[in-house]
Amino acid sequence: MNKEFLKMQKSAGLITESEYKEKMEENTGKMASLDQETYMDFLNGLFNALGNGADAYDDSTWTEKEEELAGAIGRAISAAGIDLL
Repeated sequence: MNKEFLKMQKSAGLITESEYKEKMEENTGKMASLDQETYMDFLNGLFNALGNGADAYDDSTWTEKEEELAGAIGRAISAAGIDLL
């Protein structure tokens, strides 16, 4: 189970705090993660493919489209249970 799902269960009262902690300990090392540099390099690859000149490391070069794209990708990564480190 991913961390966000467990948080939802705890918030809804479906599991106790101690059950939440126990399940998180069980999942330690099992949850996928993606380091920030890899994520930014991925965004740069997308931005380059779009040919718009945006730089993932310099958000002053982003337009609203890049912000929307980066947000959508971040939400998809989180929904998949992958933590951005």
